[in-house]
Amino acid sequence: MASAPPEMTRDPGPAGIGREVGRQLRELRSLLLLIYLPTVGALGLLVVINRVADIPLRLFFIDPVAEFSAPMYVGLVSNFGVVLWGSAASVCLFGGWLLLKNPRTRSRAWFLVVSGLISAVLMFDDLYLLHEEVLPERLHIPQPLVFVAYGGLIVGFLIGFRRLILASDFALLLLAFGFFGASILVDVFVTTEEFFIFGDFAGRHLIEDGLKLLGIVVWTAYFWRVSIRTVRSSIEQMETP
Repeated sequence: MASAPPEMTRDPGPAGIGREVGRQLRELRSLLLLIYLPTVGALGLLVVINRVADIPLRLFFIDPVAEFSAPMYVGLVSNFGVVLWGSAASVCLFGGWLLLKNPRTRSRAWFLVVSGLISAVLMFDDLYLLHEEVLPERLHIPQPLVFVAYGGLIVGFLIGFRRLILASDFALLLLAFGFFGASILVDVFVTTEEFFIFGDFAGRHLIEDGLKLLGIVVWTAYFWRVSIRTVRSSIEQMETP
């Protein structure tokens, strides 16, 4: 991060601010390229898709709720789940990045990085309906095969980092897997929307998506807790002679 020179501790005036902005932009040009090149590339890709597939560009940018005049609470639970996925991914990736350069904490760093990447994959799956629509409907990959692939990813993660996981409060992680598994069972075996819990109360989404939300909440709590404790203990270890 660019640090302000000593003269910037006083009010520099408009000319001084202009010089400081120029200096910071020169120092940060690599970061700016890293930020903007992928973003501009993604926007260019959307233009290509627009020309090739004849999909209006505006569809990539509009807010669905506003565009279709839907109530503001449409997708409320789903969107909250995506926010939680992103929270778990961010805290893990940040913690892993902090620890990755030190050989003494590298194994714990990779544990956090991989945890963050898995959380990010699940976030994008939820956000863009990958396992529900994109993969089975657009790419013709059967949904059970997607579940198997995700399951294999999780099993590999658990085996690869079993020692670190067993040294953590892994009961929270088991709870998350239990909720996810129950939600998947409802998704696979309950095919009708008219799934009545009692009387005429149709509660399929309450059960399926409620179980999933419970899983995401405890998943996020686990990785926040693990990340904070891992970073804290690693810093204390690095400070020990």
